[in-house]
Amino acid sequence: MARTKFATPEALIVISTDGYFDVYPSGERVANAKPAYRGTIDQLDRDVRASNRLTVRPDSIALRVAVASWSSEHGAAAVARQRAPQPGIAWLAGPGDRYGVRDHRV
Repeated sequence: MARTKFATPEALIVISTDGYFDVYPSGERVANAKPAYRGTIDQLDRDVRASNRLTVRPDSIALRVAVASWSSEHGAAAVARQRAPQPGIAWLAGPGDRYGVRDHRV
């Protein structure tokens, strides 16, 4: 499994040859940080994938263009998921929550 980083104005996107990509906030990625969003390769342009696999090299211009296109359309929203609660989730602190925050699905 190879991973390739793409820094875009909206987000840092890490593509994996295993069929998925991770989206992190722009800037330096903190070690062991969970991605704000995880997508599958089939969300990218058809020119760079077949089913859920890349059909181009990780360092190709076509992949760079596909990632930039996806990021300009969806990157900011993907990163915002990490900063705000998702619809359908209530963020509550209950007794016994070790860190004072726990998500309770509603």
